[in-house]
Amino acid sequence: MVNAISFTLSNGEVESIPADRCIKRSVLSSSFGNWIDVDYVILCQNHIPMWVAKIEDIALSRKDDGNLIFKFSEIRDVWGKGTDPNYGAAFKPHRGDTANPKLTTFENDSFFTIGELLPSIPRTDSYGPLSIKSAAVRLSETYGVDPDQVEIIIRHKPSATK
Repeated sequence: MVNAISFTLSNGEVESIPADRCIKRSVLSSSFGNWIDVDYVILCQNHIPMWVAKIEDIALSRKDDGNLIFKFSEIRDVWGKGTDPNYGAAFKPHRGDTANPKLTTFENDSFFTIGELLPSIPRTDSYGPLSIKSAAVRLSETYGVDPDQVEIIIRHKPSATK
């Protein structure tokens, strides 16, 4: 059995997911344990699966905002696959006006092997040398803290010559 949760995407999330490879969702702290057995996220637009993403990690934001950060190891483009008779049944629970998030259990992982892998889009702010400020911002996003809480120390230790 394969468990998947579906989320409806905003336009901003559609833009950011190919680069960020993650999504943030606000959830009740009492439901944190329910996410342990979830393997995939079905990312929908207008109640139609657009992408399926394999969950690599789920992180709890330390900002006490109730956000979970779902990090993806791979994302597949399934847009337009709902008319394929081999996979149409997998799309059925996501049609209509039912609210997301919705937990769906699948017999196997065939739904998650269709479509093309979504290429990772490099972030435009990551070209060139990494600045301390950029590193602090990225680390704060990763660990769910304010950039002011990130301290970066760089030490140079000369190698011993023999």
